[in-house]
Amino acid sequence: MGELMKKIVVALGVLLLAAGGWYYASPLWTLRAMKDAAVSRDSEALSRYVDYEALRTDLKGDMRRSMMSEMGKQPDNPFGAIGMAIAMNLIDPMIEAMVTPEGVEVMFAQQRAAESNETTVAGAAGSGRTPTKGLAAAGPGDDPVIERVGIDEFRVHDKGKDGGLIFRRHGLGWKLSGVDIPNL
Repeated sequence: MGELMKKIVVALGVLLLAAGGWYYASPLWTLRAMKDAAVSRDSEALSRYVDYEALRTDLKGDMRRSMMSEMGKQPDNPFGAIGMAIAMNLIDPMIEAMVTPEGVEVMFAQQRAAESNETTVAGAAGSGRTPTKGLAAAGPGDDPVIERVGIDEFRVHDKGKDGGLIFRRHGLGWKLSGVDIPNL
């Protein structure tokens, strides 16, 4: 019985060590994989790390709250209220169209075209400018701060800055599920 108990304790120890390693390293691995996909402009690989439905829902709510807050700042402006009402009706279709795997592909295509034009212009002018990093540079910088929100969620942002990206667990991996829009 003593030998069996030792094996059980060792197995539990290994299991706990593996779970702790996953809990610590999996967010970092996800962020690295997303950055690599963005740098290589691989929309399919990047899309594997995005929960588009949750992200659209989160962005719609954030945009509505922001618009309502702006409306509250000018309660006596009838033209502002009309403009705000029109904008509120455009939020859903705009986000539905943009936050899709196809929308990511369009962003990459536009980025490639802009960098191609910038490189051509820079080369012709001899300015020595380098192309922008675009989407690959978006989001947290090279040293992100990861804040754990329970076992199923984490938030990543740059140190000392508002805003950030919200990731939720999907199986043993993580997917981008929301965005904390910084205060303007």
